[in-house]
Amino acid sequence: MASTPGTPGTRGTPGTSGTSGTPGTLAPWHSLLAALFLEIAVFSLVAPNFATLGNFFEVTRLSVELGLLAIALTPVIITGGIDLSVGSIM
Repeated sequence: MASTPGTPGTRGTPGTSGTSGTPGTLAPWHSLLAALFLEIAVFSLVAPNFATLGNFFEVTRLSVELGLLAIALTPVIITGGIDLSVGSIM
């Protein structure tokens, strides 16, 4: 007998994160975190100034401008208030 979509434990059940839930399996974002920590470790070993407080504040300072632009332009793009074709006539 085939399971119905609402049966707990089946693939595609609403409300599940896509993992089987069995012990020993990792959620998809665990591999992303592992890759991030591996990248931080490699850059810390290769560049001695990477894992410093000064570099952390410099990266944060530089990313604030991009973050503010992204936050400001998101509603404009969603509402259709921006015309991307304007750049072609310049």
